[in-house]
Amino acid sequence: MAIVVIGGQTRGVGKTSVVCGLIEAMPERQWTAVKMSVHGHSAEVEVLEETTSGRDKDSERYLAAGAVRSFYISVPERGLWRAIPRLLDILAEAKDAIVESASVLEYLRPELALAVVDPVADDVKDSLRLMAERFDAVVAIRSADFTGALRELEAKPRFVVRPPVYGSEKLKAFVRETLMKNERAR
Repeated sequence: MAIVVIGGQTRGVGKTSVVCGLIEAMPERQWTAVKMSVHGHSAEVEVLEETTSGRDKDSERYLAAGAVRSFYISVPERGLWRAIPRLLDILAEAKDAIVESASVLEYLRPELALAVVDPVADDVKDSLRLMAERFDAVVAIRSADFTGALRELEAKPRFVVRPPVYGSEKLKAFVRETLMKNERAR
């Protein structure tokens, strides 16, 4: 099983679109997709399996893109560790998995981790900064020219995407090659 983690610089940067692009590009992987979100409104971990394909929620978009299963995990603030056993149960049943969350890199060692960034945006999530060294490559929206706010990621391989297309042939080839290389190494 391969695990891919997609984290992002800020809300709305295009993480879900990159996830969907990879799911569509590699249907043979039979992806299980997981969206993890930290929320202060609940003290409990909530795990919901999505059953409806659509465009309203990220977990619906995963199914529309071709994921075989899709989950949404809501985590209380500073309580990500409480969701990890549930996430591991989901991953244990998956052929391959793609997880949308930078914070999860504190607990998982995926085969590949991609950071989605908009080089001209000023806002940078703490989770991206804290986990910067664990990302293998960067998916840059519109431009590969980084501002100082993303200095932690400057040395990583970069793949530029231009919305509304959140994938490129080079990015897809990089993901395929990395996953195949890791599978051969096992």
